[in-house]
Amino acid sequence: MGKYFFILIAFIFFIGILKSRGTNKLIWFFTGHFFFQERIILLEFPTVISFHRFLIFTLLLSVILTRKHLYKDFKQFPLSKPLAFVFLGMLCVGIFDRRHMMAVNIYRIIDDFVQSFLIIFLCYLSFESIKWKKLVKYLLIASIIMSIYGFYNYITKANPYDDFISKSFKTLSTADIYGPMFFERFRINSFVSNPIYYGYLCSILLMIGVYSFYFLKELRTLAIVSIPITFLNIILSNSRTPLITLCVGLFVFILSSLSHNRKITFFVATIILGLGIINVPLIREKIDATIEIFKTSENPIVGSSLDMRSTQLSASYNEFLKSPVFGNGIYYINENLGWAKNPEDRIRDEDFQGFESYVYHLLIEQGSVGIFMNILFFVSTWIYFLKKRSMFKELSGMGLTILAMFLTFIIGTGTVNSWVISMGLEGILIKYLEQSLALPKKQMIHPRRFGL
Repeated sequence: MGKYFFILIAFIFFIGILKSRGTNKLIWFFTGHFFFQERIILLEFPTVISFHRFLIFTLLLSVILTRKHLYKDFKQFPLSKPLAFVFLGMLCVGIFDRRHMMAVNIYRIIDDFVQSFLIIFLCYLSFESIKWKKLVKYLLIASIIMSIYGFYNYITKANPYDDFISKSFKTLSTADIYGPMFFERFRINSFVSNPIYYGYLCSILLMIGVYSFYFLKELRTLAIVSIPITFLNIILSNSRTPLITLCVGLFVFILSSLSHNRKITFFVATIILGLGIINVPLIREKIDATIEIFKTSENPIVGSSLDMRSTQLSASYNEFLKSPVFGNGIYYINENLGWAKNPEDRIRDEDFQGFESYVYHLLIEQGSVGIFMNILFFVSTWIYFLKKRSMFKELSGMGLTILAMFLTFIIGTGTVNSWVISMGLEGILIKYLEQSLALPKKQMIHPRRFGL
């Protein structure tokens, strides 16, 4: 019964995305990703269609149907060349993968590319800059809803919504798996399946709240509500990587978005607030655990450490040497090294420890070509926002902040469903910048007048 319920929900989202325009289309898109898990399988034959994959390809279909000059739109996209190079690099990885038929490899590469890098272009095309405040308001409200359910998740030590999905599809969420493994580290996951990703999602939404507090006066009250409860949910997600990601985001935001006077004010306020909350037992415990990451196995903790990462890097490098140029092929880790998505199907060497970094995945699956193309794309994105700071400091600063947070997170713990919120927001920010810069000079008022 549960399966049919979610199929009906998916159909509603399908119509919503196709029929809506601009920001409303993106609100449908993000709502699906925030409140419906990737474990929801809508179709298993001829290929597996999860709820998240369904949403991404629905957005792609919407773009194809509504944009009359798609090639011209792509040429005008500021990151079109780096994006094209990434696709060509991934295509080479597929062509030189001898494990499957060529058609299968190319299909899988296209599928993976659409669900990761192409999201930045799809959201870029879909966004309407005049509705920027509406989108930010939606993100703040979504963060509050998720946080409230996150508190319920923590207080009751239960998640009925997650359990309903597990029963409907006879699968386990990452939160279910972590429970028996780390019984002393209860983690909330609210509406999503992975507590680590939930912590990251809250970190991104918290930075949206900080941005709103400083630059969008109309949304300041909403931001004041969102920021503290979202921060508490990051703590309750009980993962160190989102905390580190948040610290990186705050640091980049201060340097890139704030004026000199505001930098000083922000630093002073952060120090005072930090001294206050650091003595809260739950927060102090999490800070101590974060510091433990940088210790070796002589000071063991539950979770990752530098010693463990060293082992993973060594194992990844050994696999890299098998095919150093084009890698061993996409999904090689799941299919050939035994790290299947379903824990019951895993047959793996414990030395690998799940390859908890996007870097390890690139080393193994895409080799030198994949690493170079990723560096090209992310450096190009960084340079783009850096160049726009002279005219739109606040907005460009947010682009740099989100990119820094995304890279910190995926290097620290892998992508874990983080492509959509990260690349989606980057595409939206690029579209807003481009449309603002295209205005005649006489209309180019100070960025804050645009709601930036």
